[in-house]
Amino acid sequence: MCRGLVKKDVKCIFSTVAITVSSYTVIHFINLFINSYAQKNGILNSAGDILSVDYMFSTAAENPLLDLFYSIIPHSYRYMYLCFIIVFVYLLLVYARQIISDVKSKKSIKS
Repeated sequence: MCRGLVKKDVKCIFSTVAITVSSYTVIHFINLFINSYAQKNGILNSAGDILSVDYMFSTAAENPLLDLFYSIIPHSYRYMYLCFIIVFVYLLLVYARQIISDVKSKKSIKS
């Protein structure tokens, strides 16, 4: 495993989650626009159905994990915020050593 290729910084946790949430929100609005446009103008897919897109699963839960999230928060778009909590916890675990060492160093400086 290569170490040192990417500088790990605890500040990246919040920016990573913010970028993920922002990207998800933009994709959701693109989904809504494309679906609305296709329905309004009668754009059909190859099967002859009205075109419908769902990038990043913002409009419907399509697997067991997302179905579970949707059963907790039964609203399209908002149910995926449970995934962002998982991403945040995952990043905390990835940066755990650095967080612990930073806390210890701050405690030693104060005393």
